[in-house]
Amino acid sequence: MAEEHIIVQSVKGSVFMKKIIGITGGIACGKSFVSSIIKEKYPVIDCDAITHEMWNTNHKVTKLVASKFGDDILNNGIVDRKRLGSIVFSDSNKLASLNEIVHPIIINTVLQKIAEIDSNIIFVDAPLLYETNLDKICTSVICVYAFPSIQLNRLMKRDKFTKLEAIKRIDSQMNIDEKKKRSQYIIDTNGTHNETKEKIKVILEEVANAI
Repeated sequence: MAEEHIIVQSVKGSVFMKKIIGITGGIACGKSFVSSIIKEKYPVIDCDAITHEMWNTNHKVTKLVASKFGDDILNNGIVDRKRLGSIVFSDSNKLASLNEIVHPIIINTVLQKIAEIDSNIIFVDAPLLYETNLDKICTSVICVYAFPSIQLNRLMKRDKFTKLEAIKRIDSQMNIDEKKKRSQYIIDTNGTHNETKEKIKVILEEVANAI
């Protein structure tokens, strides 16, 4: 994969001199809340924020995506992510085509930010951490999850999706059980915010003390 090649070429430098902790999980599982708490103590590279900035500022990507999926996905010259999502989340081949365009850009941006940040411990918040092979630069990974019923209800409420739309978004990602199996730390967000904060605190202590 192109993503693997990019990472293999990049991890030979300063990336390995720092402790990189991945944060991943299913959509609407509470990952953003977990990251917001971690940000109070450590730098967090937010892949969603990188993606938003890319859509708003990278005109080359906009042209590539529009040429692939049609000008109907544009709104005043900017990619309308909801329109694009309605196309790619209904067709796995189209989603793969989109990922081939945007994933290498996101990965390279993450690696650049890691190199620039003056900290020995850096967290990378990436919903598609495993799908993009960014886990290969991580010393450990935190997987955030919620019960399927809670996840579905959160997603429908947050993004105003129908049940079918929400299920398509969830099914487009790697199965959460597989992510949990491959991760070193697990945080469930089924309880209160205070309960989640306590779980984060324990993990941060372990991360800081790990050799």
